[in-house]
Amino acid sequence: RERLLATDPANSGIRRDLSTTSQKVAHVLLYTGDPRGGVEEAVKSSDIEEQLAATDKTPDQSFRLASSYTTHGYLLCAVGRTVDSVGL
Repeated sequence: RERLLATDPANSGIRRDLSTTSQKVAHVLLYTGDPRGGVEEAVKSSDIEEQLAATDKTPDQSFRLASSYTTHGYLLCAVGRTVDSVGL
Protein backbone atom coordinates (compact mmCIF):
# COMPACT_ATOMS: atom_id res chain seq x y z
CA ARG A 1 0.00 0.00 0.00
CA GLU A 2 2.82 2.39 0.78
CA ARG A 3 4.32 1.79 -2.67
CA LEU A 4 0.91 2.32 -4.24
CA LEU A 5 0.51 5.52 -2.26
CA ALA A 6 3.89 6.72 -3.51
CA THR A 7 2.59 6.48 -7.08
CA ASP A 8 -0.64 8.34 -6.24
CA PRO A 9 -0.18 10.42 -3.06
CA ALA A 10 -3.47 12.26 -3.56
CA ASN A 11 -5.50 9.06 -3.37
CA SER A 12 -7.44 9.51 -0.13
CA GLY A 13 -8.82 5.96 -0.23
CA ILE A 14 -5.36 4.44 -0.12
CA ARG A 15 -4.33 6.89 2.59
CA ARG A 16 -7.35 5.88 4.70
CA ASP A 17 -6.55 2.20 4.19
CA LEU A 18 -2.94 2.80 5.20
CA SER A 19 -4.07 4.65 8.32
CA THR A 20 -6.45 1.84 9.28
CA THR A 21 -3.71 -0.72 8.74
CA SER A 22 -1.33 1.27 10.94
CA GLN A 23 -3.93 1.41 13.73
CA LYS A 24 -4.43 -2.35 13.57
CA VAL A 25 -0.69 -3.03 13.51
CA ALA A 26 -0.30 -0.69 16.50
CA HIS A 27 -2.71 -2.82 18.53
CA VAL A 28 -1.05 -6.06 17.45
CA LEU A 29 2.36 -4.72 18.46
CA LEU A 30 1.00 -3.65 21.84
CA TYR A 31 -0.57 -7.03 22.55
CA THR A 32 2.48 -8.96 21.39
CA GLY A 33 4.88 -7.08 23.65
CA ASP A 34 6.12 -4.18 21.53
CA PRO A 35 4.20 -1.13 22.76
CA ARG A 36 6.87 1.29 21.54
CA GLY A 37 6.51 -0.09 18.03
CA GLY A 38 2.78 0.32 18.49
CA VAL A 39 3.26 4.00 19.30
CA GLU A 40 5.23 4.45 16.06
CA GLU A 41 2.40 2.90 14.05
CA ALA A 42 -0.19 5.00 15.89
CA VAL A 43 1.77 8.14 15.04
CA LYS A 44 1.70 7.16 11.35
CA SER A 45 -2.07 6.73 11.52
CA SER A 46 -2.62 10.05 13.29
CA ASP A 47 -0.38 11.88 10.82
CA ILE A 48 -2.31 10.49 7.86
CA GLU A 49 -5.69 11.30 9.43
CA GLU A 50 -4.58 14.87 10.22
CA GLN A 51 -3.57 15.35 6.59
CA LEU A 52 -6.90 13.98 5.39
CA ALA A 53 -8.85 16.12 7.86
CA ALA A 54 -7.18 19.26 6.51
CA THR A 55 -9.19 18.89 3.30
CA ASP A 56 -12.09 16.64 4.34
CA LYS A 57 -14.35 18.32 6.91
CA THR A 58 -16.99 15.57 6.99
CA PRO A 59 -18.18 13.97 10.23
CA ASP A 60 -16.80 10.62 9.06
CA GLN A 61 -13.32 12.07 8.70
CA SER A 62 -13.59 13.77 12.10
CA PHE A 63 -14.49 10.39 13.59
CA ARG A 64 -11.49 8.71 11.93
CA LEU A 65 -9.20 11.44 13.23
CA ALA A 66 -10.61 11.06 16.75
CA SER A 67 -10.19 7.29 16.54
CA SER A 68 -6.54 7.66 15.55
CA TYR A 69 -5.95 10.03 18.48
CA THR A 70 -7.61 7.53 20.82
CA THR A 71 -5.30 4.74 19.67
CA HIS A 72 -2.28 7.02 19.84
CA GLY A 73 -3.15 8.21 23.35
CA TYR A 74 -3.87 4.70 24.58
CA LEU A 75 -0.50 3.48 23.37
CA LEU A 76 1.32 6.46 24.86
CA CYS A 77 -0.22 5.56 28.21
CA ALA A 78 0.83 1.94 27.72
CA VAL A 79 4.48 3.00 27.51
CA GLY A 80 4.21 5.33 30.50
CA ARG A 81 3.86 8.61 28.61
CA THR A 82 0.52 9.60 30.11
CA VAL A 83 1.31 13.32 30.14
CA ASP A 84 2.11 13.22 26.42
CA SER A 85 -1.22 11.53 25.71
CA VAL A 86 -3.14 14.41 27.28
CA GLY A 87 -1.74 16.77 24.63
CA LEU A 88 -3.44 14.91 21.78
